[in-house]
Amino acid sequence: MILFSDAVFAIVITLMAIEIHLPETPEGFTDASLLRAIFHLIPVILAYSVSFFFMKIFSLLKDYDKGLVIRNLLLLFFIGLFPFSASVVTKANG
Repeated sequence: MILFSDAVFAIVITLMAIEIHLPETPEGFTDASLLRAIFHLIPVILAYSVSFFFMKIFSLLKDYDKGLVIRNLLLLFFIGLFPFSASVVTKANG
């Protein structure tokens, strides 16, 4: 279970890292527009950071039962939606 969870988190973290990019602007970046662009990336960067936190939690796991496996699968399902959710939030605020 730990290896499966680590693999899912690794894939999600990779997808989120791919999604972290500054939006293109026709006039180029000024100091103010760069700060606004970085501000709009905060949800994506926060989701990326939370994924690392969850990976650390799974490294502490020593024993598990069926209930934990089910809860873990639910967690992994929602973690898998992180890249999509972060991109939706970023586009909605942009």
